[in-house]
Amino acid sequence: MEIIETDLHHDGTRSATIGAPLPSETLKAPWRPKAVGLIALFFGPVAGAWVVAISLRRMGHQRSAKKLLPLALLAAVVECAILAIWIPVALSPLVGLGGEFAFLFIFPAFMKKQFSEWQAAHPSTLASNGWNATGWGLLGGLIFVAIYILAFVVVAAVVTILHSSKSWNTR
Repeated sequence: MEIIETDLHHDGTRSATIGAPLPSETLKAPWRPKAVGLIALFFGPVAGAWVVAISLRRMGHQRSAKKLLPLALLAAVVECAILAIWIPVALSPLVGLGGEFAFLFIFPAFMKKQFSEWQAAHPSTLASNGWNATGWGLLGGLIFVAIYILAFVVVAAVVTILHSSKSWNTR
């Protein structure tokens, strides 16, 4: 095992995360930021975050990768809730499409600096082909659809409860 990352705490002590990268990630290069953006555009925020996190882990940035996925899941839930609650049904596809195009630029920014550093440290290594990330994109897209359905069901249940309690009070 090797030390992956160390932290210097405010009290002067150091903590270390010990462990080797996963075997499936050790010999693989990260994806280019542009490929990550395209995955996020076509498959949604969960897929984009997943591919960014895998790329960050492949570059040795374990901590950044761990922080990104929960943040992306939260963003997906918020996006779905906003689309289900506040956006009129007629505008919902346009707003959703606008969000997907925003992800095209947002997710590459999470790894651009690290990718540049990795590229400088590995000048003879090519980045992974973006087409290889489509499997992760499909999986992330399915998770995003599941989150959207769950958010819709929760919003519908809350509206139904509020509506039934309002009609109950008027009797």
